[in-house]
Amino acid sequence: MGGHPIVDYGIHLRRRGVAPSTIAAYQANLRTFLRENPGWQDATAESIERWLDQRQGRRGPLTATRRGWWVTLLVGFYGWALLTKACAVDPTGQLTRPRQRGWQPDPIADADAAVLLALAGPDPCGRAVALMLYAGLRCAEVSGLLWRDVDRGNGVLRVTGKGEKVRRVALHPCLDDALGAAGTPDAPVIGVRWCPNTVGRHVAQAMHDAGIPGHAHQLRHTFATNAYAHQGDAFALRDVLGHTSVVTTQAYIRVADAARSRTVASVSYDRPGGARQGAPPGLAVVNPHPPPSPHGTAPIRSP
Repeated sequence: MGGHPIVDYGIHLRRRGVAPSTIAAYQANLRTFLRENPGWQDATAESIERWLDQRQGRRGPLTATRRGWWVTLLVGFYGWALLTKACAVDPTGQLTRPRQRGWQPDPIADADAAVLLALAGPDPCGRAVALMLYAGLRCAEVSGLLWRDVDRGNGVLRVTGKGEKVRRVALHPCLDDALGAAGTPDAPVIGVRWCPNTVGRHVAQAMHDAGIPGHAHQLRHTFATNAYAHQGDAFALRDVLGHTSVVTTQAYIRVADAARSRTVASVSYDRPGGARQGAPPGLAVVNPHPPPSPHGTAPIRSP
């Protein structure tokens, strides 16, 4: 291609069908990497590891998840650079992929969510908070939501999520009130054109000001946990959140201890035929030798 490597890599990703929002995020982070590593063509695994060691996240050094994200990004970039002869060696084959714990839901308490909503005013940050807590939107979805995507007549939001997939999310009455008067069709719903990172920073600051340590994405977890606690339908919640698999949705749900206790207590094996002698009250067994069928054939037994 012969141009700037970040631009050329973006063209490569577009040809592969990667979503524009994902390409923009990759390019923004690669700009940081190339700026801080001007000799990136001659980088070694050790020099990249040291650079990652010095990177800082929201709460200090990179988490295992974020470091793993960087490794994945650089593996893809250097693999492309090697194939296009933008560099002679790919050092990423020797990078250490951090061991990551299973994804855990991280909602804030319902009482904290109520405080955050009460303190959030009718400003861009307040609308972003409401969109996350009442519709479960991601920072990028909040950033890209325009007034033409809000159908108040039918009570629906038209949300463009990851992979440019469009989904319809019901407009919660409280969210409708929080959004206030509509703007022009092409105007952002939150009132300003913030990039996803800016949305996340402002929401995190609002949480900090309310005495709630954490980050913006926790509000999406809070929405998912609250919705599941009231409805218990993981498949419907999958569609609302815009997940491809319900397995991903399950990672967003924190099930209360009381719900777990109710689940165990709901188990019952009472069946016609009476309880087995000496069995605890409520425990019964099925006769292992059922009577012959009146039709002259043995009944079908479950294996």
